[in-house]
Amino acid sequence: MVEKMIDKKFFKKVMNAIIEIDTKLDKLNSVNAEAVSFVIDYSLQDELIDTLGAAMNLDNNEYYGNTISWWVYETNFGKKNNVVVFNNKTMKVDTIDKLYDLCVKEGQQNISISE
Repeated sequence: MVEKMIDKKFFKKVMNAIIEIDTKLDKLNSVNAEAVSFVIDYSLQDELIDTLGAAMNLDNNEYYGNTISWWVYETNFGKKNNVVVFNNKTMKVDTIDKLYDLCVKEGQQNISISE
C-alpha cells in the first residue's frame, strides 16, 4: 500500500498558522506571562505539530518529538541551528519549503523501511 503525504500547499498553511500562534503567544507573554501559560494549554500547537508529523510519516520520539517539532522549537522556525544531516547530506533547513522537502524525504524513507 502506498501512503500519501499531505501536499506542500497544505503543509505551508498549517506551518504558517503555527508560526502565527507562536508569534501571538510571544506578544502575550511580554504583556502577561501568567496568562500565556494558560493559553498555551489550549493553543493546540503541539497537537498540530504531531498531526503534521503523522501525516508526513515521520518518526515521533516521546522525548524529542519529530523533525517538525525540532524545527519549531530547536531552530526557532529555522532561524538558528538549522543545519541537519540526512542520509549523509548536510542541509540547511531555514524555510518551510525546505522543511517540507526534508519531511518528504524522511517520510518516504520511513515508508520504504516499513514495507
